[in-house]
Amino acid sequence: MSACRVFKFSLFIRFFVILLQVIFNQCVPDHNADAFRLPYEREFGATNWLASYLFDGFTRWDAQYFLHVSLYGYTHENTLAFFPLFPKLLRDFSGLVSIIPLDLSPLNWTIVSGVVINLLLASFAAVALYNLTLSVFRSELFALTSSLLFCLNPASIFFSALYSESLFCLLTFSGMWALEVGSVHLALVSFAVSTGVRSNGILSAGYFVYHFLGQLMNAPINVHRVTPRQNYALYLITVLKIIGYLLMYSLPFIGYQVYSYLLYCTSVLTEPVLPEIVVDYVTRNDLKIPSESSKWCFWTFPMSYSYIQSRYWNVGFLNYYTFKQIPNFLLATPILIIILVSSAKYFFRNRRELWHLGLKNRSLYDGCDVYSNPKCFPYFVHVLAATIFSALFIHIQVLTRMLCSSSPIIYWVAAMAILPTTDRSRFKLQKEHSYKNWLPGSFQLLKKTFVRSPVVGKIIFCYFLAYFFIGTFLHVNFFPWT
Repeated sequence: MSACRVFKFSLFIRFFVILLQVIFNQCVPDHNADAFRLPYEREFGATNWLASYLFDGFTRWDAQYFLHVSLYGYTHENTLAFFPLFPKLLRDFSGLVSIIPLDLSPLNWTIVSGVVINLLLASFAAVALYNLTLSVFRSELFALTSSLLFCLNPASIFFSALYSESLFCLLTFSGMWALEVGSVHLALVSFAVSTGVRSNGILSAGYFVYHFLGQLMNAPINVHRVTPRQNYALYLITVLKIIGYLLMYSLPFIGYQVYSYLLYCTSVLTEPVLPEIVVDYVTRNDLKIPSESSKWCFWTFPMSYSYIQSRYWNVGFLNYYTFKQIPNFLLATPILIIILVSSAKYFFRNRRELWHLGLKNRSLYDGCDVYSNPKCFPYFVHVLAATIFSALFIHIQVLTRMLCSSSPIIYWVAAMAILPTTDRSRFKLQKEHSYKNWLPGSFQLLKKTFVRSPVVGKIIFCYFLAYFFIGTFLHVNFFPWT
């Protein structure tokens, strides 16, 4: 029942973001950003005008690259930074719906398709978070609150814009949930596909390692006698399992790197025939095209991604630490503080458990207390590693959307901060809202938790709402919220 409620609430919020985007985009002139804009001949007509009017704000920044790859493929080298599964989904879905008798250009069909796809994917991601949270905490109220907060998260605009966040988030949360309920093969599929959507999907490999180490550590508990030979065999089987699953898990990522190599470093793949406007754009900007070998082609391990990020976006250790980037660091400060403080609190409170990595079975913990739940250990390790790496190496303004789409921790910490601290108060709150209509009931739940929450809870909730609106305003008007 609550999962359905979460899905409908998420759909409502996605439609609200569309409305908000139209208002902000039409009322405020776009900032003249120094950003890539895909070459395309504008087509006229009432339906094309309406599509642009309604959804143009969702095509900013990276969305331009996703649209370009979807329409034309990997025409020049820096487009390789954008992984293929989301553009392919856009291309296939737009090809399917274009049979509808509407006079829309291929570009506008792709844009409309992307908006519809992300509207659905973001809602399924909210349900995946609900199921994951319910499996970890065994509290329906906590799962519901976390999922409602996800719908209003600080990077919400990126779950509606033509970005890959919604797809990646759905796959990641589904993989986490599958591991929690013991469905390793479903987790393998979800996590593996995510590596073809975004590069940071590779970080989810740690969950597989942790899962099998947990099986290894807890297996002897159910065995009366384990000989040294059996123990050795158990360790060997676990290591082989980890290696096998990691190889299968990384296949989409490796496959894309092989494709990039064949396209840009050899003549094996045939170059597509491109529209004249694209050829002119590539020629005018002196961009490297397929079959023109680049430096990375001659590396021992020819990985295009790291080279392109460094060459075209200046990604590297502390490269972004300049005075002109201070505003972007300020934008990322709230989520940095939340993750670093909550991680420090969790690891300090569980410092005695660190020697066995929280792998030993423990059953006594508060159902709404993130910091006493041993199951949260891998999630805190993952989000802390991603935060530290991102803060040191990548563009800092990407941090908020990256963490909001790859980790449940931000939502669990926020839910714990605004929910009552006693079981009695939580039970009363859940009873008050369990039978109410999904829309007013959801808003009333958030309102009551906000009013009754301590100062920290109010601050975090205000941060979510403020960035929900400010982020939408900045992004749709081409300001640097990317």
